Amino acid sequence: MTPVTIQSTNLFGTYGATAEDNGRVVTLYLVPIGSHGVARAVSVRNRVAAPASDDGARPPLIPREYAREPHRSEQLAPDSARLVWSEDGDGVALFERDELVAYIPPPGEGAEKGGYSAYTIGDYKWGEALSEPARKLATERFLKAESQSHQIEAPQFWSDAHASILRKLESQFGPHTGFWLGESGRIPSLAVAQFSRDGGSTLYISVGMSALAMPGGGETRVEVALITDDAPEWAPKTIAWLARYPWANATAIAHGDIILVPGLEPAWFAPDCSAILITNANNSSPIPLLLGHPITLDQQRFAARHGAEALIAQLYSPSAPVNASITTPI
Repeated sequence: MTPVTIQSTNLFGTYGATAEDNGRVVTLYLVPIGSHGVARAVSVRNRVAAPASDDGARPPLIPREYAREPHRSEQLAPDSARLVWSEDGDGVALFERDELVAYIPPPGEGAEKGGYSAYTIGDYKWGEALSEPARKLATERFLKAESQSHQIEAPQFWSDAHASILRKLESQFGPHTGFWLGESGRIPSLAVAQFSRDGGSTLYISVGMSALAMPGGGETRVEVALITDDAPEWAPKTIAWLARYPWANATAIAHGDIILVPGLEPAWFAPDCSAILITNANNSSPIPLLLGHPITLDQQRFAARHGAEALIAQLYSPSAPVNASITTPI
């Protein structure tokens, strides 16, 4: 038979998911888009009689001892099935007739080789059993995430978020002197605001990051900032790239992280910039801020040998070169 498939990509463009019925078995796949993570799969249910043992075919049939329904089961029906993403877009569930029948959890939440299926029993490596209590909890979680995803897909959500975040930043740093709106249609919707500081330096802060919790960061909500001696063209581009980073790579950023810059046009980053060092901002902003510090290859190597904290101490020491982009707290 021609395989029946249902496909979806998460809101952030970091994972793709497919539910496939090839006439032998229904399988749910979760595949990273890009370099992060690993592909995972779960055998949801057999479409033919269960074999006595793993027959070596891929995708695998569920052996008889692990099959809740050892006989032939129903076909995947695209008109009554859908894929639902977890809150960070790194886990996915298959719903049929509004009931969760299988899911692959986010990394680090069990079932590392695959996921869970309501059609298996026991500890089957390609589809662990899904108990009713666990099924209920998973259903609540994925439906809540689905409702949130509908909310953040609305353009009004982001226009309101930008306005609210900008008001809070202006209450701390005064009126903004520049504003750049990022690429439309992407989630999160990001912008960059510019603020002039006493002494002639310039502050750039992302606008929009804190509307969502960072992937893998629990409920951590932040904006990222950068301080420069003047107003170079690369500064807002660096902030825009850095603000997008957690969702583009499905990972949170935090104090002490060193993020390698990609092979983009040099205009995106400071001259001789090899990486961005992340530190907590020394401020009382109503929105938590992380500072990005462009660092050179030599500084990056120093941190690799001695640790990020040693580099931070060096950059903030009284004897450090006067360079607001790397030494001045907010």
